[in-house]
Amino acid sequence: MNKEYTRINDTDYIVSSDKGEIDLVKVNSNIEEILMKENEIEEANNNIVKNNKELKEVKFYEDSRKISNIFTIIGGILMTLTGVSGSFGIIKTLFWTTYALLTIKAMFVCMFGIKILNKRKIKNLTSSIVNDSHKVETLTKELEELKVKSNYQKIPYSATHINPMEQPIYEHSQNKVKRLVPNKEEVIS
Repeated sequence: MNKEYTRINDTDYIVSSDKGEIDLVKVNSNIEEILMKENEIEEANNNIVKNNKELKEVKFYEDSRKISNIFTIIGGILMTLTGVSGSFGIIKTLFWTTYALLTIKAMFVCMFGIKILNKRKIKNLTSSIVNDSHKVETLTKELEELKVKSNYQKIPYSATHINPMEQPIYEHSQNKVKRLVPNKEEVIS
């Protein structure tokens, strides 16, 4: 994600990312808008990755919940048949079977959740992924148009011959440094 940029002259900027990568950017205008759109796209892509991971986890829990229900039913039937055929009596067998099944079911609910909540999470995560995908498509088109309009060129810092340590002090103090924030209303101090 783009963190901040330094203006070298009217068309050249040094852009640093939050990962420590530095690039030289040549652009005629709209550098802030371009960098902010790149940040929005990266943020939406990060949300897609995070939501996909969470969706897989919730689907796993839902599948595990279904399987645990089947084993609980089979276990209940076996416990009832075993107790009835033994010398425990029907009432004792039904009491202990019910107690054991409720305890096991409670444990599975704690581990895997309940159907309604799992389905709701799956639905919400799926719609969030779809919305973020559409957002990425739209923002990518807008970004491409902005880059074409302003002759945007990105050169990796390693491919340039700029050494910031060799700049005269008076030139360095004239550079304009701006910090990129997601919303202009929310300024981070």
